[in-house]
Amino acid sequence: MTQETRFLLTFLVAMSLSYLLTMVIRRLSTKLQLLDFPDERKIHRRAVPYLGGVSVFVGFMMAVGVALHIDRGFRFEFLREFIGLFVATSIIFLLGIFDDLGGSTATIKFAFQAVAATVLWGYGYRIDQVSWLFGGTIHLDPISGWLLTILWFWSVTNAMNLIDGLDGLCSGIGAIAATTLFWAGLLRQEPVLPFLAIALAGALIGFLPHNFHPAKIFLGDTGSLTIGFLIAAMGLVSFSKAATLVSLLVPTAALALPVTDTLLAILRRRHLRTNIFQADRKHIHHRLLRLLPHDRAVVLLLLLTGYSSVLGLVMSVTNKTTSFWILLLLVGSLALVIVVLRLIERASGIDYLDEP
Repeated sequence: MTQETRFLLTFLVAMSLSYLLTMVIRRLSTKLQLLDFPDERKIHRRAVPYLGGVSVFVGFMMAVGVALHIDRGFRFEFLREFIGLFVATSIIFLLGIFDDLGGSTATIKFAFQAVAATVLWGYGYRIDQVSWLFGGTIHLDPISGWLLTILWFWSVTNAMNLIDGLDGLCSGIGAIAATTLFWAGLLRQEPVLPFLAIALAGALIGFLPHNFHPAKIFLGDTGSLTIGFLIAAMGLVSFSKAATLVSLLVPTAALALPVTDTLLAILRRRHLRTNIFQADRKHIHHRLLRLLPHDRAVVLLLLLTGYSSVLGLVMSVTNKTTSFWILLLLVGSLALVIVVLRLIERASGIDYLDEP
């Protein structure tokens, strides 16, 4: 069996399981009244089943299990680390289910995310050193490395959770990011990252047909937290093979939109003197929805994600100087998007800070 066939089989297992299991979860959620009901903060106008993240989690884990069985090199490199990934991601998965079913506080979320990140840190998913774009390496002591690792997981996991506001947006961004990591792993000839990334991409693509507008089922926190956590873990799988800042820039670039939205949310809530963990309808996707139809807003944001992902992919295979200029291009592009959006809002008589 060729390597291409192994990748294809991993992808198909994840996609098929996710697609079929989502149909089962939709019916079961409807029967058990596990529905996301509309309110003043939400965009949808009818009750929609949630817990779609269950199918993504199962599809991903089963596909990785198949990959471990069919590829000896992947099994040799990753069998021990897979145990850690399964345990840690299961903690996030259960946290998401708890949050979807009953709700949890920000403190509980951050605490369990820190526990899950610590589990992975113990299995080698850690930041021990940082090599800068223009040379020089900072070697971290265990405590600093542990704290930076937790911060990395917090940032990526919650950024994906915050961007989950439009049908197909979080799952679409996750699929693009996973595909980007797959190609980055192939280009750098890494033995582990491509299998993990193609499994996640397959699980999300299998889920997407059920999640496009109007969504038949939502990811819920079960899905968005799990997706963010897995992408953060994949960044550290890559990071361990090439200890450089660029290795973390690849997943960060692919998730440039949710990361930017999270930073803007923190700045906005500080400016308005509200709790930074208080939910609102002032995110980038909410603002776009006041200007564009739902489908077009999602497509525009996915195109932006595709653009930033391509830049991240190029950074993974170029020299440090070129990567620096690409990074500046990415930051400048995002700043331009935010400025243009603000100018269009003003021309349309919209002040999103005054919105409830």
